[in-house]
Amino acid sequence: MSLSNSRFDRLSIKKAYEYNKAISHKLNKICYPLESTYGIKLLSYRRFYLQGGLLHLTTHPEWCEHWYENQYWISNSFQDRVNRLSKQSSLFYIWPDIPPKDRVYNALYELNIWNGVMIYKKYNDCIESFGFASAIRENSQVKNIYLYEKDILEHFMLYFKDKIIPLVKSFERSILLPYAIDIPNNSSTEVQKQNFRNATKIKNHYLRMNGEDIKITYREGECLSLLSKGKKIKEIARQLELSPRTIEFYLSNLMEKTQLNSKVQLIQLYQENDGF
Repeated sequence: MSLSNSRFDRLSIKKAYEYNKAISHKLNKICYPLESTYGIKLLSYRRFYLQGGLLHLTTHPEWCEHWYENQYWISNSFQDRVNRLSKQSSLFYIWPDIPPKDRVYNALYELNIWNGVMIYKKYNDCIESFGFASAIRENSQVKNIYLYEKDILEHFMLYFKDKIIPLVKSFERSILLPYAIDIPNNSSTEVQKQNFRNATKIKNHYLRMNGEDIKITYREGECLSLLSKGKKIKEIARQLELSPRTIEFYLSNLMEKTQLNSKVQLIQLYQENDGF
């Protein structure tokens, strides 16, 4: 993953930087509720197109200048997060208490921008990255927002896109940085995970009920999990490659073990246990 130093690339970088400066007042207006309510001063938005091209917008003028001048497109740890996104659709990463050995994070820290979080979402054609951070290095309390009020950030991300996409849509292709992202094939990782699962096979599940642990078999747990997702008996049987009569048998066993009288009550118990 690299960005060359051709004249074309230098012009692209300049154009993207000038556009970011031109709309900075609009970006800060959009993000003002985030700053005034929660003390989150920095918003960094990136969209990495899988076919090439990087859109970058940020609210912090000093960081914006520093980012483009030093070509801080990604941090050293970015590739690790991309690797994880090859097998999941989203990622939530809270910055460490002190900056790691990474030029991007060290630069942020020196500019008094810290206590941040990165949220990644993968789509068919791109990866979106939202970065949030405080402009006060000692404001570690902002991390409580990331940990306990993540829904606030999710809400703001939708609000931001509602405001920003109409603003940049007609210009986006002309202000993309010529950056290519690579999502690797993780077949070796999947083999490793499967080997781990094989070595740690689960034979039983436990449901917490009335101060006791109710032991149920792995297969009973599978049936209960699918039932709680709204699957019908025949659908569960088809998915587990068993007969409907066998599924009824497992569910009957569950009701006997839990002393419950209906599938609805079983589902409620499963939900109370937050699944397995």
